[in-house]
Amino acid sequence: METQTVGILNIIKTKMSALLSQKNYPCVAALKSFNSQDFEINTYQGFGSTESSFKLADDLMKYAKNYEKTKSPFFTFWAVYPDTSEMSEESFEDKLWKELSALASHQEFSSKSPF
Repeated sequence: METQTVGILNIIKTKMSALLSQKNYPCVAALKSFNSQDFEINTYQGFGSTESSFKLADDLMKYAKNYEKTKSPFFTFWAVYPDTSEMSEESFEDKLWKELSALASHQEFSSKSPF
């Protein structure tokens, strides 16, 4: 793994730790996954532009296979777009739906999805 990639992943883990360490954080599954290091992180570019949708689809298929192997109910997939700045909830939802629509349009992903 490249040094730059390791650096980005460490920054992501630090930020996730800060988020999950907030008093009364509501998602017990997220806490369990993070504290047991039971997750997979992948980074992508251009949230909402769909430029990374092929890579995301491929990574999700790999994650699904890994999920079956782990037998862990808390094994989590994090798709992180580190180049994305803060945005409104409405903008986030719009970009998220663009990404989900792009995923659904990939024949390999939609026809082979184990979900």
